[in-house]
Amino acid sequence: MENLDGEHVVGDEDRGTRKRAKHETSRERKKKIRYLDPNMDNFNIRCNHKVNQKFECEKLTKPDILKMRSSFYKDPNKTVQDNFLATLMNVKNPQRKRSRKDNGKNHEFSVKYWVSIHHNFNEPTQRKRISEDRGGDTRSFKYLDKVNAVQSFIKNLKGKESHYGRQKSKRIYLSSEYNITTLWKLYNKSIDKDLQVNYKYFSNIFSNHFNIGFGNPATDVCSYCVRTETQISIAETNEGASRLKTELKVHKFRAKQFYKLLKELPPNTITFCCDLQQVQVLPKVPIQEAFYAQQLSCYFFCITTEDGITKPIFYSWMEHQAGRGAVEISSALLDHLKKSPFPRTYNIFAFLPMDLLISLSGEDWNQDPELKWMETLFTEEKIDEEDEASDADVDCECADTEHSHFL
Repeated sequence: MENLDGEHVVGDEDRGTRKRAKHETSRERKKKIRYLDPNMDNFNIRCNHKVNQKFECEKLTKPDILKMRSSFYKDPNKTVQDNFLATLMNVKNPQRKRSRKDNGKNHEFSVKYWVSIHHNFNEPTQRKRISEDRGGDTRSFKYLDKVNAVQSFIKNLKGKESHYGRQKSKRIYLSSEYNITTLWKLYNKSIDKDLQVNYKYFSNIFSNHFNIGFGNPATDVCSYCVRTETQISIAETNEGASRLKTELKVHKFRAKQFYKLLKELPPNTITFCCDLQQVQVLPKVPIQEAFYAQQLSCYFFCITTEDGITKPIFYSWMEHQAGRGAVEISSALLDHLKKSPFPRTYNIFAFLPMDLLISLSGEDWNQDPELKWMETLFTEEKIDEEDEASDADVDCECADTEHSHFL
């Protein structure tokens, strides 16, 4: 769960581990294929022996055989499969120990085999399979209290998630002031002596059970946040610092509410996501002379839908062809809207700043002293547009400034 400061608790969800997951080796994959049944349903086994009291194979139906095969091949491990076969055997002392052959060895035991079917009373002698008890872990269960205490301490830590990446990163980042050694010392100070652990034990749990890094992940922030945080750091009084902190929290809360409202889509609407990407300098070669030589900038503008169904569209141009101002971006948006196949029931609205002011403040918005500067800005833009129109005879395919929306 994320708080107002953008922090997450480590234990709020499963984030994986710092270490990579172990992959099967080629030898393990071959062994797994060896003990699998590729044709589970498509089998046809015929017995060539005569029907007698010892061999009653004809009584088994195909569903009975399929049930046995599915139980046998459930785990592609030879030890587990051998244990399953052992449940279908009954070992006894033989009534006749001498061999049938003259030079043969005496029989030390006799084995009776059967299968369990749903319409017969024959059942395996051992209902529970034999488990392998040799070796394995014989120590970890003795220290469960320490493991739970360390995990509980780490789960209560607060950090931040990374902003960048096509998929949301599960790694959480703690402050760069901490490291594993610092956290280990803090844990031992905050816990009873009988639950204290050494550094290696703490580091093993930290790396194998949690996906935590250290440092400040890169995030985009607005100028107001940076300015307010700077004012907080240089505040002379505690009252001024607390007031600025409150204003910053309110600002972040309003931003989060804005993005929540932005996610609510009315019916029959399509949302476009636009991104003016980072400027790429060409040529990009590892030659020192090319770095100091004259280079060309390449611009990329991406447009995609929020649902992610349609493929993203990229508009690219070079520095010598055009700049990367509002005219170029408007032309790309208009071109994309003209080429997009919209249903007839969909309406597309492109509101201009003037329309927004009228809808929010009314026709007499220019009478408001706080909005007086907007009128000056529109007047300057209109003069600049007239000068550009008189100097250039080539028409620019940009947004029509005389219409507030187009269908």
